[in-house]
Amino acid sequence: MSQRAELETHSTAFARPKHEAGLDESIERAASFLVSLQRDDGYWLGELEADTTLESDYIFYLHVLVRVEAARIAKLAAYVRCGQLGDGGWNIFAGGPSELNATVKA
Repeated sequence: MSQRAELETHSTAFARPKHEAGLDESIERAASFLVSLQRDDGYWLGELEADTTLESDYIFYLHVLVRVEAARIAKLAAYVRCGQLGDGGWNIFAGGPSELNATVKA
């Protein structure tokens, strides 16, 4: 069998599975949706949400930099405490379960 014939018989082994084609389509639809939300000036405008680790890190950095501002830290700490879940931990996304890193930082 020639090399070409051998490659042709094995070409189906390199064919993309159906789920990959679906993945490509999903990515294209998601990208198109995001582009449709883009402002004429080229930026996106929306609410930025994050877990409480940013505030926890900020409190830590203020202490490391010896820029302790009691009022600011009190506000940050109150915000962190508001994110505590019923099991005593903190999550890294809205509605998510407790996560060790976020809980340790908090």
